[in-house]
Amino acid sequence: GTGTLTAPSGDVYQGEFRQGKFHGQGVYEFTNGDRYEGEFQDGVMAGQGTLMSANGDRYEGQFSNNTFNGEGVYLYQDGERLEGNFEDGEFAGS
Repeated sequence: GTGTLTAPSGDVYQGEFRQGKFHGQGVYEFTNGDRYEGEFQDGVMAGQGTLMSANGDRYEGQFSNNTFNGEGVYLYQDGERLEGNFEDGEFAGS
């Protein structure tokens, strides 16, 4: 089903659930101002998504286990751009 969950930390998730976990499409808003919109699998960011950081940076692409994994584009707020493959949150090259 779908719903909203507010964590004890103040983070808020709105979206699809399966067996009590985030699963499917959803939006997760962190108390620090970061925001993730995209796919979740078994409670973690996984699949296609966009993470917008409070500082203005933005990542669009593949996620696995709550981090950048696969093809994606990282856009820094100052205009710098990294496009290619990411592994465990790090840019691995184009």
